[in-house]
Amino acid sequence: MEKIGNTDIYRVIAPSSAAGIIFDNGVGDDEMSEGNEAYQTEDITYDQKFNPGQVYKIDMTQQAKAGKGIEKVKYKYPAGAWADYVS
Repeated sequence: MEKIGNTDIYRVIAPSSAAGIIFDNGVGDDEMSEGNEAYQTEDITYDQKFNPGQVYKIDMTQQAKAGKGIEKVKYKYPAGAWADYVS
């Protein structure tokens, strides 16, 4: 992923065969085992025909849900939507 300027927007070039995308904050299993919190989206459907050039905006009004068991410090945002990018 590549950060776009001084924004909170990141760009990813997805292969045309991609059917889904997950965005996360980069906290891995080792860091989670140390108690660091990880955040990610649910599995997001991606369609090259309908979503190119769009941004995915997480619905921050929906609280991230905590995982279970060993993933109890992994939180998933349950909602969001694709939208056209407007600078």
